[in-house]
Amino acid sequence: KHLFITQPALSRTLKNEEEKLNVTLVDRTTKPIQLTYAGAEYLRGLQNIDTATKQLVDKMNDISQSKSGQLSIGLPETLGTLFLPQLIQLYTTKYPQYHLQIREMASTQAAKTVIDNQLDLYIGPKPIKGSHFIYRQIKPIHFNLIYPESLSVEKLSKIERLTQFQFLKAQNYIGIDQTMITGLLLNQFFVNSNLHIRPWIQLKNFQTILQLVNKGLGFTILPSYYQSIGNHVSAIQISPN
Repeated sequence: KHLFITQPALSRTLKNEEEKLNVTLVDRTTKPIQLTYAGAEYLRGLQNIDTATKQLVDKMNDISQSKSGQLSIGLPETLGTLFLPQLIQLYTTKYPQYHLQIREMASTQAAKTVIDNQLDLYIGPKPIKGSHFIYRQIKPIHFNLIYPESLSVEKLSKIERLTQFQFLKAQNYIGIDQTMITGLLLNQFFVNSNLHIRPWIQLKNFQTILQLVNKGLGFTILPSYYQSIGNHVSAIQISPN
């Protein structure tokens, strides 16, 4: 009565299912008839499928109405160290129904991945050349000249003129790899300023660069937001101009 079908039709359906599964679902020797162990397990499985299907439909409805989803972000590993703990905490508190996917990679690659529609957002230095991005500035990038104490330099509180870079030509410059937008930016600065400063070695990891400076192997220029400076290292602020 509940299914609006005849009893023989129900019996055929059960029989066909038992033949397909090669098990007995109903014990017909008892009155009233009961489910066998296999029948009870099968019914439980069908109920789980029904529940999962309903949950899946509800999830699809939420996504279609922008009540849940995923946001993917690409950014350099160095920035991840600075921004991600606070970003993830704020994001998961405000948007608990949205999954946050983070991919740490070189900034040039991260920017390209967003342009290719493989990621939603890019956090990092603005590319030198024009691109398809709409930018919102988190904070301006300023730079520090970081050098070992063993390097004999004029004690400056700030570098404000290009001529103050001249003494560096005779020193080892530990540069940022040019797969990083920051590395490209610094290289363009040297070229445009006619400073002829060439990197002795180029690395992506800022912490490794600082370790080399700390061992007295050369100087570097890093964004000022990267404050992890060793005991035997000094920093001079470079004027944004």
